[in-house]
Amino acid sequence: MLLIYSPLYLVPEVGDSKLYALDIAEGVLNGRSGRLHKRLVQEENLAVKVSASNSPNKYVSEDFQFKQNWNPMQTLRKQKRLFGKSLKN
Repeated sequence: MLLIYSPLYLVPEVGDSKLYALDIAEGVLNGRSGRLHKRLVQEENLAVKVSASNSPNKYVSEDFQFKQNWNPMQTLRKQKRLFGKSLKN
């Protein structure tokens, strides 16, 4: 069984200067060299795939989303705790 954990966060409207910081965060967290992949997939073996995406929209406030496909052999509590630490470090 594949567990997916996907929290969503509302983002500011298009044109807000805070969106630039979210674009940078997306770049730092994403990809095989990103913090999420290094920590959750390579170091802790908690997930098999992770991603972060910033989706601003001109007409509707969209979201910043994290998506993790968890390793089913690990506990959900440990996965959520380490996911939070990955974002803070």
